[in-house]
Amino acid sequence: MDYRSLNPELKFDRIVSVEMFEHVGPAQHRNYFQTVDRYLKDDGIFVFQVEYTPHSYVPQCDMGDRIEYRNIWFPYIMEIWKATENLFILEDFHSLHGHPEKTFSAIAVNVEKNKAFILTKYGNENYFKLYFMSQMFLGSMRSRAFDVCQIVFSKTGSNPPYQSER
Repeated sequence: MDYRSLNPELKFDRIVSVEMFEHVGPAQHRNYFQTVDRYLKDDGIFVFQVEYTPHSYVPQCDMGDRIEYRNIWFPYIMEIWKATENLFILEDFHSLHGHPEKTFSAIAVNVEKNKAFILTKYGNENYFKLYFMSQMFLGSMRSRAFDVCQIVFSKTGSNPPYQSER
C-alpha cells in the first residue's frame, strides 16, 4: 500500500514506520513527514525507525543500486530533524547500535556457511548480492558510519508523558 494514496479523511492514533524512510529520498523527506502529520491524530504517537548516518557526510554506496537496493538514501540525522521541524515534538530517541550489528553478523556467517546451497539454488549473482550486502552493512555498523535508531514523536506532547520501554 502506498502511504500517499490513503483516504485523506483517515486519522490514526499510532503510526509506525520501520526502515522505510531510507527509500523515500531526500527531496521527499518533508513531504513524507507532512503526510504522517496529516494522518496522525492530535494526541497520536508516531514511532519511526530508520538507518541513518550520524555524520554530516558519508559517501552513499552506489554499488547498492547495481546490486539490490534501488533509490536508497541513509539520511544524516540532522536531515530528519529539519524535515520534522514544526510538525512533531521529540518524545524519545533510542540508538539501537549493536543490535543490528548482531543481525548482520549472523547473516554474514550464515551466507558463508550456506554458500554451496545458495550457489546451487540461486546462482552466483544472488550469492554475491547476499554476501556483498551482508558485509557492507556489517562494516557500516561496526565503523559507526551508519546506525539505526528509533524515534518517538507526538504532535503536541504526549499527556501523560511518553514512557519508553527499554
